[in-house]
Amino acid sequence: MTLKRPDGPRSSFATRERGAVLVITAIAMMILLGVAALAIDLAIVRDHRATGQRATDAAATAGAVTLLDTNLDVSDACQAAVEYLEQNGVADTFTPPLDCTTFPKVCFNGVTPSVTEVATNSSFEIQITYPVDDADPKMAAPSALGAGPQTINSSDGKPCERFGVSVKSVHGTYFGGAIGFDEIETTVHSVALVNPSALHGRALNLLLLERHDCDTLEASGAGGGIIVGGVLNPVTGLEQPGTLTLDSDGTGSGCNNDGTIDVNGTNALIRADGDPCPFELVAGTGQGCGHIEVFATGGPGCFPPACTSAGIVAPGPEQTPTRLTRASVDWIFDCKAPYPASYDIDPCPRAATSTPYITKLINDVGSSGLPSPAAEWKDYSPTYPCALNGSDVVKVPQGNWRVNCKLSLKGELYFTGGNVVFDDDVVLQADGLLDVNSSNTTLNYFPPSDVLDIGESSATAAFAYFRNGAINKAGQSSIRLTNVLTYFSSTSSIKLGGGSGTVAMLAPTDGPFKNLAMWSDSSTDHDLAGQANIALEGVFFTPVATVNYQGNGGQVQVAAQFVSQKLSVGGNGRLKIKPRADRMVKFPDDSTTTLIR
Repeated sequence: MTLKRPDGPRSSFATRERGAVLVITAIAMMILLGVAALAIDLAIVRDHRATGQRATDAAATAGAVTLLDTNLDVSDACQAAVEYLEQNGVADTFTPPLDCTTFPKVCFNGVTPSVTEVATNSSFEIQITYPVDDADPKMAAPSALGAGPQTINSSDGKPCERFGVSVKSVHGTYFGGAIGFDEIETTVHSVALVNPSALHGRALNLLLLERHDCDTLEASGAGGGIIVGGVLNPVTGLEQPGTLTLDSDGTGSGCNNDGTIDVNGTNALIRADGDPCPFELVAGTGQGCGHIEVFATGGPGCFPPACTSAGIVAPGPEQTPTRLTRASVDWIFDCKAPYPASYDIDPCPRAATSTPYITKLINDVGSSGLPSPAAEWKDYSPTYPCALNGSDVVKVPQGNWRVNCKLSLKGELYFTGGNVVFDDDVVLQADGLLDVNSSNTTLNYFPPSDVLDIGESSATAAFAYFRNGAINKAGQSSIRLTNVLTYFSSTSSIKLGGGSGTVAMLAPTDGPFKNLAMWSDSSTDHDLAGQANIALEGVFFTPVATVNYQGNGGQVQVAAQFVSQKLSVGGNGRLKIKPRADRMVKFPDDSTTTLIR
């Protein structure tokens, strides 16, 4: 029998090898496809992360910037952040929408709990957080790919100064399905820091508005001087450095020899204090650790035309690029548009909806006769005497009074409660006393706090209006104005001589003139001498007048903020200006926000 080899292919090692190559090639192709999928989809993810990061950066910054506006709150900041997310590609349809109304209206570090609001849709989850606590994951977890964890440091500020935004997004893959993943999730976040002073505005102790002259701030005499102390926030217990600012450019005709700041006594000084610093005058005291700011050239340091000194100016003045102007005060208490050209300020941005309180006060009081409505006012004379002798004590019942005669006070005159308009001089001598509103039985200002009704007053809010004449204090006489705005017209003035009597001028704590102790439209010098007992609290606004302080030894401290044309200090006493943060007008801060995460 003959055996014949089959005509078909014979199994062999070579054949098996070719089969293995096909399998390996198929596997390699799968790997290459997977790598391609990863490369392409990861590139897309990186692009999505970059886009998301730009969106959260913009949103967090927008929220923080909104917090700088003292007329807006965190709910406005939240809404601004959401709008910026929408503008930067984050879908704007969320059901339900993000709730911006739950955030705290007031924030205290270490006390106010953090609030996070969340909204989602099919592509995005957005979170807004305020305040941002140290333990918040956004403060530790890196947002950038490959970045290591971040630790809290002093430059990160406090929780109430931080505004956080995060976005989680889900994106479909192009090739990832080939290796088992159809979607990729990314999360990015940003935290913006508001400069602590910018958050609430700049806490200035003293602002001098003169635009061109020198000797705008002058200290002379044997040891006389002006000191601006750190500004205490009674809620937080923290202090901001004392700050004084001059708007003069030092180009006036009298600037040949003197600077806008001039110290011309050997022992005279002008000083701004703060927390202890390397250049403090006395170790551990913070003396000279505040800020002295000038618009004139010559800074940093005490050089003309900004500064001349034969005594002490500490720290050296710093030059600022812009004038602060009177706008911040006008916009609060006399918001209108336009202002006189001499003010050189922009119209109040809320003029369409706000009341110009000072203008309304002037119009309602009028230039003569009883203020309007007349039915709510009474004439002082002849019911009560215009001259009081040493033993006289007159207590005028609560109400609104026009003093229609010149007052000569050697005795005690009490306007127990209410508003008072003075049409002539008030002269205090010997042990004379003028007391206004210290016994008002109406505990709280009745109208809404943003409504001015000159017929209304309370223990917390009243006014004394000097329509004509001057108030002159001499000897041991005293003045007590309790929670009272004192207004001086262009034809009135104030001269407070020294002595052992009391001077107490305390601003209202309620109503449209809250925190405003004095508004003067007079260009006559306002004289303030050293007193044994002096209490000044609130904002003293004398924009076209020079305030003269004559010391009589020792140091007097007042809780006042002065915004004046000029200030001159003489004698051998020192005036320390140390206002409270909650009893002052805040000014714009050049610093704004910083992204810290």
